[in-house]
Amino acid sequence: MVVPERLKKPLVIAGGYFKFFFILAFPILLLPIALIPNDTQMAKGGYLLALMGGYWVTGVIPIYVTALLPMLLGPVMGLEKSGALAKDYMPSSSILFICSMLLAAAA
Repeated sequence: MVVPERLKKPLVIAGGYFKFFFILAFPILLLPIALIPNDTQMAKGGYLLALMGGYWVTGVIPIYVTALLPMLLGPVMGLEKSGALAKDYMPSSSILFICSMLLAAAA
């Protein structure tokens, strides 16, 4: 497909701002899912799942940051307490592995 010359510059500019626009607009577009009145816990979980899925598929933020969204947004949305999430995300074996890597890097 041939793009007219007068449209090339606006398309390049719009492509550069796609990530920024998507990061801001996607949660707003998904907001009706979180505002379902009957089952709020399930709706909030579905909202968080859809948000993570959108960010993961498009790749607008790195995957490892997307993986931490439940740790950040779970307590804020009232889905789970931060202590319970921290135990799931960082069990003692993971802490041992990370500390040993830090010691190896320091040596």
